[in-house]
Amino acid sequence: MPHRATVLDRRLRACDLDDLPHEWDTRYELVGGVLFMSRRPSNQHQEAITRLVVALYPPVSAAGGKVLPEPGLLWEEEGEDNVAPDVVVILPDRLEIVQTKLVGTPNLVVEVLSPGYEGHRRDLDAKCSLYFRRGVVEYWALDPDRRVLTRMTRGDSDWLTEELAAEATVGTPLLPAWLGVPVRDFLPLGK
Repeated sequence: MPHRATVLDRRLRACDLDDLPHEWDTRYELVGGVLFMSRRPSNQHQEAITRLVVALYPPVSAAGGKVLPEPGLLWEEEGEDNVAPDVVVILPDRLEIVQTKLVGTPNLVVEVLSPGYEGHRRDLDAKCSLYFRRGVVEYWALDPDRRVLTRMTRGDSDWLTEELAAEATVGTPLLPAWLGVPVRDFLPLGK
């Protein structure tokens, strides 16, 4: 199933997702009331998620925070936004958002880009705008095919963006004691 927005005659709310058929391999996400459906990610995608969690867990845990893979992320049950990012980092200043689902905004969100135009458009346009609008401090988009990580930090009215090649080291001011790691450490083996 390609990653594409499903055009409906009305905007959906987060609570409407419970009424959709739940297939084991289908993921539903809402951005501004627009439904995005996609298949569960590939093994390479899952490996990248695992490598991100393994690298981020020690410094985030040392700072008193949490690293969560593929959490449900919700702002309001009646709202039009409900997504499942690949990895989130929640630091002590935002730990109150950790509930059955995350209800609120993580400090850092990481998406591993799926191949294809629709997946890129969803993660680099729709979700990128959503994360800025909702107050995410940093957004990372890992592109295993191009072997780059796009690191976006919050500016006054938009993201400040830098693209880091596989050999570059990525770190974050959110974790000042962490020296960072090479982007290649996040990439699935064989990529």
